[in-house]
This record gives sequence, C-alpha cells and structure tokens, in this order.
Amino acid sequence: HMNIKEIVHMVACDHSCCKTCANNFFSVVIKDQNISQAVCPFCQEPGNLMEDDDVALGYYAKLDILLKDIMETEVHDLFQRKLRDRTLMKDPNFKWCYKCPFGFLADPKNKKLVCPDCRAMSCAKCLVPWEA
Repeated sequence: HMNIKEIVHMVACDHSCCKTCANNFFSVVIKDQNISQAVCPFCQEPGNLMEDDDVALGYYAKLDILLKDIMETEVHDLFQRKLRDRTLMKDPNFKWCYKCPFGFLADPKNKKLVCPDCRAMSCAKCLVPWEA
C-alpha cells in the first residue's frame, strides 16, 4: 500500500505516480535532455512547450514547485539553470561565446563582443573570432 503523501500529481493532466518514479523520470530528463521533455511520462502533456511560451511559463512555474519537493537540490538547481537559459536564449541580444560554454547578454550597440567569462572577443554580427 502506498501512503497518499507518496503520490505526486502531474501538473498538466490527471495522471499521478509515486514520488520515487516522478523523481527518477524528471531527474533523467533534467540531466540528459531538453527541459521541454519534462512533461507527463504517461501522456506527454503539455505537448506544446516549444511553441507556446505562455503555456510553457505557466507550466514550468508549477513544475518547479513540484520538483522542489521531490528531488535533490543539485538536480532542482540544474532545472532552474536550464529554465533561465531557455528564457535568455529567447532574448535577441543573447549570444553564446565561440570559445567557452558561456552565454551572455550583449550590448546591441557594440560591434565587438567580449565574453565576460573567458574574455574571448568576437564579431557581434557573425560571431567569428575578432582579429585585432
């Protein structure tokens, strides 16, 4: 018999499962996949996280609360980092560094980008390394 406290209800549908299964499923998705895959393991709802930003933001806010209760802090932190990166990448001024795995918001007035992490310089328009 399972204790009612051990049951986790999915946030976008009527499915539920035990905390352990929910933790295992969402941990694998968060560590190894895009967070758009962090949907119900039974019916894959919501299915439009890549297309509909309003649905995605509402869903992720609820999912964040659910995950905080069931998973290790480090995995939950990774989920929040991926969520933040997803938001940043939608900003037209967000650029990835060509040299290191760092991304940053660039001043649209600058022709030269300087990575705040590794100091690599690149052209703001074409992102190739900046020739001095």
